Amino acid sequence: QEENVVEDHIEPAELENDRSASVTPSLDTWMLYVRNSPPISPPQSVFGDDDEDVQRRVASKERIEELKKENEEGDRIGQRFSRFCRICRDANCPLQRAVFSSYGHTTCLACAEQMKSVTSEKRKTLHCPFCRAEGGFVKLYEERIEDEPIDL
Repeated sequence: QEENVVEDHIEPAELENDRSASVTPSLDTWMLYVRNSPPISPPQSVFGDDDEDVQRRVASKERIEELKKENEEGDRIGQRFSRFCRICRDANCPLQRAVFSSYGHTTCLACAEQMKSVTSEKRKTLHCPFCRAEGGFVKLYEERIEDEPIDL
C-alpha cells in the first residue's frame, strides 16, 4: 500500500513543471514552495521612505526654517531691497520685472524682452546678462503695496 509522502524539499521549478491532475497544488506542496522561495523584501512605501529620502526631507525642513528666520530678521531691522535695473540703470523702480531662471537674477521686463528679441534673431538660446548661464526668463509677478505711514 502506497503512502502519501511529502518531500522535505522541492525546487520552485519542479512545482512549475508539475502538471498533475489538479490545477491547484496541494497545501503541502505549496508550503514547501513558499519555504524554499527566496525571501521577499518588504515593499517600499509609495513615498519612498528610505534613509536618503528622510534625510532630504529633514534637511529641507531645516532650510525652510532658516529662511523663515532670515525673513523675520530682515523685517525686524527694516531691511529693504533695490528694484534698480542693472542693465538700463532705471532707478525709477520698474513696475514690471523679469527673473532669469538659471540663478534668479532680475532685470526690468523691458530689458529682458529686448534681450529675447535680439537673441532670437542671432541664436536660439538666451543667456543671463549677469552670469552668462543659459536659460530663459519669466515675468516676476509682484503685488504692489502702498507705503504705510510711519508713527514717530
